[in-house]
This record gives sequence, C-alpha cells and structure tokens, in this order.
Amino acid sequence: MSLDYQPSTQRTVSCESRPHAKIAIIGEAPGATELIKGKPFVGRAGSLLWQCSSAAQITREMCSVHNVLDVKPKNITEFYDAKRGVFKTAAEPHLARLKEELEQTEANVLVACGAPALAALTGLRGITKLRGSILDKSYPGAVLRVPGRKVIPIIHPSHALRPAAAGKFGGYLYRWAIIRDLKRVKHESAFRENRVPHRNLLMGGRCEEYLAFMNDVYEHKRPFACDIAVMNQEMSCVCVTINRQDTMVIPFTTMQNSNYFSQSEEKALIQGLARILQDPDIPKIFHNCLFDVDFFTARYGIVTQGPIHDTMILQHVTYYDMPKGLDFCVSSYCENIPYYKQERKTWKQVKDIRQLWEYNAKDGYGTWEVFENLGKESKDRGTWDTYLFCMKLVRPLLFMQRRGTKVNKKRMQGIKVELEKDMTRLQRELNELAGETINANSPKQLAN
Repeated sequence: MSLDYQPSTQRTVSCESRPHAKIAIIGEAPGATELIKGKPFVGRAGSLLWQCSSAAQITREMCSVHNVLDVKPKNITEFYDAKRGVFKTAAEPHLARLKEELEQTEANVLVACGAPALAALTGLRGITKLRGSILDKSYPGAVLRVPGRKVIPIIHPSHALRPAAAGKFGGYLYRWAIIRDLKRVKHESAFRENRVPHRNLLMGGRCEEYLAFMNDVYEHKRPFACDIAVMNQEMSCVCVTINRQDTMVIPFTTMQNSNYFSQSEEKALIQGLARILQDPDIPKIFHNCLFDVDFFTARYGIVTQGPIHDTMILQHVTYYDMPKGLDFCVSSYCENIPYYKQERKTWKQVKDIRQLWEYNAKDGYGTWEVFENLGKESKDRGTWDTYLFCMKLVRPLLFMQRRGTKVNKKRMQGIKVELEKDMTRLQRELNELAGETINANSPKQLAN
C-alpha cells in the first residue's frame, strides 16, 4: 500500500498536534460535532474520553490528538473492512497524513483508540482482548509504522455510550477498562523504551533441575502459583511460579505426543509436585482452582492441602461486574504481559511445543502478579474478608464435585411425566385462545 499523502477535497478536521507531548491519541474519524468545531474528540465520545483521562491524571493539553481519517465518512466501510481488519484504497491518503503527523511528535505512547487505529498501527484485530497491552513490535499487517513508539490500545469511548448486550461486559462498564488502561498510558509515557520484566524460566530442563526447584519451594515454604495445561485429558505441562521472576514449566509430552521424561523420572516429578501441593504450610494460588485442584486429585490422587487462593474468585468478589477470565485479569492488573491467549492454539500451527510451555509460564506468573496487585485492591476496597469467607467454601465444593450428589431417578422420571402433561394442557389452552396452533418457542409468532 502506497502512503504518499494527497490532500482530500472533503471538509476535514485537522489534528490537534502537540510536538512535545509524550502521549498521542489516535481515534477513528471526526463526527458531526467535530466538523462543526473543527477539532478532534469534542463530541460525546470525546467528552467521555477526557473524563476518563482526567481520572487517569491525563489532560488534553498533555496529548497530541489525531484521527485515522480526517473526514467524516458516510460509512466507515468505505475506508476500513472491520471483518478482515484491513484498510481499503480510499484510506491510503489518510494513513499517509497520519504517519507524517505522528512522526513529528515526541510521543512515547501511541494510544490506539478503537479497532481502526489498532489495525493501522499494528495490523492486529481484537480490541477488547488487546486493550491495555503494551505493543512495540513491527507486526506484519501494520500499514503505519512509527518505529520506537509503544502502542497501547483502548476501547473507543463511543462504545461506552452504548448499552451492553444482555449478560455481556460492555456499555457503561467499559469506562472502568478505559480508565485503567489510560493509567497505564500515563505511566508508560514517562519513558520511550518498553521495560519488559526479566523472567527466569526453567523450561525443557533436566529432571534434576525441576526436583531441585521443588525442593527449594518445600524447604523454604515458598508460596507459589500453579497452572496446568491439559491435552487429551492428560497433563501436558505444569508450571510453578514463586515470584514475578522465577517460574518453572515441567513438560510431560513432546511435540509428537510422546513422553518427555522416562517413567521413573516422571514418577519422581509427580511425587515432587505432590510434596509441595500437600504441604499444609505452603500457600497455593490458582485461577479457577476447582479445575486444577480437582484434576490433581482425580488423575494422581494428590489432595491439595494448606491455604488455597483463587484469583478468579478474588476478581469476582472485588469487581463482580467485570469479566473473571485470566486474560482480562492479566490485562488489567499485570504491568507488562501483552495478550497471549491465542498461543494456546497457535503452537500447533507453528509446530513448536515450546510456545505451549511459554503460554503455561505466562499463566503462572500472570496469576501470581494478579494475586499480588488485585489482592491489594481488594484490601483497599474492603472486600478481602468476603473473599476469604468465599474461599472457605472451596473444599466442600471440591468434595461435592468429586463425590457427586445422590439423585432419586424414579422421582425425577415421575416429575418429568407430570410436567409433560402440564405442558400439553397449557399448549391446548394457548391454541384455543389464539384460534390456531401456536409455537410457544417462536418469538415471531408470539409477537404477532
């Protein structure tokens, strides 16, 4: 795609350039209010953006403000294919102009405000997944390359003005995510480089190295975060994280789905895991412990003892309106772990099982960091005691999950017969009232 700038003949809205600003905000396109006032981000969405920015201690005067398009399109599809995440030929002069504008700023962070801005700067799609991630690589699909700048995507504030779908994260709640991500923007704007934390990862090592790691955990009673990756109902690998830097990933299968260790080595490693999991003095941290802890019990007879913490339950208690998945928690509470959940599937495509191990490690140190940071927020918000109370239910629930619940099948069948008779009677009454046969499961028929 050629990016030679050619001025548009349509009415345009110029950027609000501040060459020395450390933050550049890139939106989608001007709206009706922007056309009237001749400035970007002054409509309803813009007003909300600056409200959220203020909550993150960012003012408009601290930012260079831009749009991918400097004209108001009749339909964004004229310029951008949202399904494929690619720009059309009509967008070329706009991208060329935006590139020139951004190169003239000293911004350390480029805020991709919405999907089109994210696609232009990185070539990536999935704004709700990538929001809050610190992106600094030259991705293959990027059409607008501004080297040496960090890109942090945020959800476009216009989406926070719309009602959310029933039961879905969105609408007003998006403001929480926007403010949180803008706080990260504020922090990252103070320096140009991407300060990726150093990690000590023990992966693909010898059996003796893993046993020594677990022996250190046992001897020093170190709390640890744990996560397992399961394939074909077998444990493919397991990670143990003891702080933000140190993680081990024990592989049990190879790319060819054969055993990584010998039978005796695997036995020693499982015994090492059992030793630390069953130690009553060592706290364990999981995300969705009902899965991991139950798996250890069902597959290996390992009954986890001692304090158990669960970041999924902690998130639900602290911010019960927000998503509870580890991907959302990592993007919200971890300092610099870009979205990585796609690696759970892509390692098979690239035929590199080390990518699965790295994915497992990220789950481990992500869970650790979420627990540290979200735990502090929970205590500040006064929800920590409620969380601890909820965690007391984990062991009874695990017992119930493993043992099951007695069911009177004969009584259940009797109730089923009674309900079917009632449904037949009610359907007959409905048909008589309507004067025709009505399908009660058809919204269209019921509406008419």
